[in-house]
Amino acid sequence: MPSLSFVATANAVRYTGATPVFADIGADTFHLDAASVARVVSRRTAALMPVVAKKSGAKIIEINPESTLLTGDISDYLIKGPAGAVMNEILAQLEKMG
Repeated sequence: MPSLSFVATANAVRYTGATPVFADIGADTFHLDAASVARVVSRRTAALMPVVAKKSGAKIIEINPESTLLTGDISDYLIKGPAGAVMNEILAQLEKMG
């Protein structure tokens, strides 16, 4: 899970009896760094949240400035750009839809 996150995300993992493992975020993007995730995954890793969501039928939307290790294999859609700007545009479009 990203090192910059709400405590509720880590608590959801802890409530299952598991131990959350944190990965770094990019200093310039504040996005989860895929290389950091690769470094912290081990034989003891029980789940990666996007993978579990995908296996449960969720559509995974990746918002990153560039493609990552998740692109194509895990994510169903890639929206390129900084998350703050992209999310503001998505919200504006949703508001227009009513």
